[in-house]
Amino acid sequence: MITPKKHNNEEERLRDLESYSIIDSLPESDYDNLTRIASQICNTPISLVSLLDDKRQWFKSHHGLETSQTPKDYAFCAHAINDSNNIFIVEDARKDERFHDNPLVTGDPNIVFYAGVPLISENGYPLGTLCVIDNKPKTLTKDQILSLDALSKQVMNLLRLRKSKRLLEQSLKALEEKNKELEQFTYIASHDLQEPINTVISLIDMLEDQPNNTLSDLEKKNFKYIHNASYRMKELVNALLDYGKLGQKPELKKIDCNLLVNEVLQDLDALVKKYKANIIIEKLPVIYAFEVELRLLFQNLISNAIKFSKPDVAPIVKIFSEEKESNYKFTVKDNGIGIDEKFKQKIFLIFQKLHQNNKYTGTGIGLAHCKKIVELHNGTIVVNSQLNLGSSFQFTISKNLT
Repeated sequence: MITPKKHNNEEERLRDLESYSIIDSLPESDYDNLTRIASQICNTPISLVSLLDDKRQWFKSHHGLETSQTPKDYAFCAHAINDSNNIFIVEDARKDERFHDNPLVTGDPNIVFYAGVPLISENGYPLGTLCVIDNKPKTLTKDQILSLDALSKQVMNLLRLRKSKRLLEQSLKALEEKNKELEQFTYIASHDLQEPINTVISLIDMLEDQPNNTLSDLEKKNFKYIHNASYRMKELVNALLDYGKLGQKPELKKIDCNLLVNEVLQDLDALVKKYKANIIIEKLPVIYAFEVELRLLFQNLISNAIKFSKPDVAPIVKIFSEEKESNYKFTVKDNGIGIDEKFKQKIFLIFQKLHQNNKYTGTGIGLAHCKKIVELHNGTIVVNSQLNLGSSFQFTISKNLT
């Protein structure tokens, strides 16, 4: 018996094999189906998906064979991977000096015929073989060889799919952890910022309220700037806190959207009266959703529709919905200032403010809130708008929330 030589790039090959996390995994029907087909095509009792680590050949699928592994030194496949460009065929192992006294030839499973196609990774390294085995001499036709080669490519497709799925799962897990870290950082940072901001506001209020203070008009004006800036900072911090808490402990409830929107309008009563807004609500559905988040979603969209109105034009806000097969589609439409086409994708990003003047105030977080809430409900949100012709925000809420 001649022991197989190590592959020329054995260390790289083994690292490549390890990247698939396939060794010692559980049986899978997709691989078993391919070995069964290979045996039928080549008319052999045994077919294997054999993968070679540093000490053994391990069978991901072993059609017609009970064992799941053998020592690498005995493996026909260990010879096969050293010629990656060709199918490795031994028509009668009993007459081949490399194998005639191999324990797998002289004993169970009594290999006589062997044909193996190397399984080549995307990096060009042979991971193992798809092979067929018989206990009598044999030759394969050209069509059988081509079919075996095609099946080996399917094995590699399965391995690549497995690797891609595992990498995706790892990426998603890492992304979830990063998101949790970011939300935690946002909450802690925002919470810690509240105390110094409140201190600044309190000191300014004390100075302004002191009787007979000697502040000049310029100093009073500067203090007013500081006061207003501090309140804007406080609003931003509170918005960050709300953004960080969104979706942390959502509670799915049956919600009458008509009642919920009317409650939101009660909360916005002062704003509605200030702008003399006309709110038109068509009959809305009863749905299953996350109540706190859905309330904030409507509050943000309705308040924006009121605040971003045209000068000397009373806001008209229409709220209506449409039931689809898999979701509910809601629309909040206004007659306001509209949005330039170039900003439509930008508006849902956090800290994005399209209006820098004092007439239209905000933190730049509200629509980012809306997008996050809609995604929590397995939905999407879009805006249709033209400058000076109003905006129509449309979002969906899935019927299949879990």
